Amino acid sequence: IIDSQNEVQKYESKLVFTLDFSNNKIFHKDDNEDLEYEYDNLSNEEIKKIFLNNGFEEITNNTLMKETNNYKIIYNVKGNVNKISYTSKNSPLKYQYSFNLNVSILEVHIYDKNNLEIENYEYDAKTEKITKCITGSCNNYEEAMATLNKNVLNLLKK
Repeated sequence: IIDSQNEVQKYESKLVFTLDFSNNKIFHKDDNEDLEYEYDNLSNEEIKKIFLNNGFEEITNNTLMKETNNYKIIYNVKGNVNKISYTSKNSPLKYQYSFNLNVSILEVHIYDKNNLEIENYEYDAKTEKITKCITGSCNNYEEAMATLNKNVLNLLKK
C-alpha cells in the first residue's frame, strides 16, 4: 500500500479458513459460471416440473426429452435412479453423457465418425475423480460436466 507520502507500506496478516458444510446436500460447483447446483433436494416431480417449464416434452410418465439441432437430452426415472442422458448431434465425434443425479456419477462415451468408441469412463462429481477408465485417456470430464451444466443442470441451480 502506498501512503500519503508516496512511501510503500507493507502489512502482514494471518488468514484463517474454516470448513463449511451444508446439510449433507450434494453440490457441484461450475468454475466457469461460479454457480452451485443442488441435485438431491428436489423430488422427481419438482425436477419434472422444472424441465417441462424449460422446453422438455413428456414422452412417458417417467421420461422427458428435449431435442435441438445440436443435441438430445433425456431425463428418465427408473425406480430410485434419476438419470440425464445427453447425446450430441451434427459433430464429427459423437458424445454420449449419462449423469446419475442420485449418486453424481457421470458416464462418458465418445465415438469417432466410424462409430468406434474412443473414450469410455466414469467420473464421480462428488469426489471429482475418475472411478473407472475403460477406453481412451479418460480426461475430458471437465468438458462433459460443462456441457451438461450449460444445457441441463443449470436448470437445477440453487
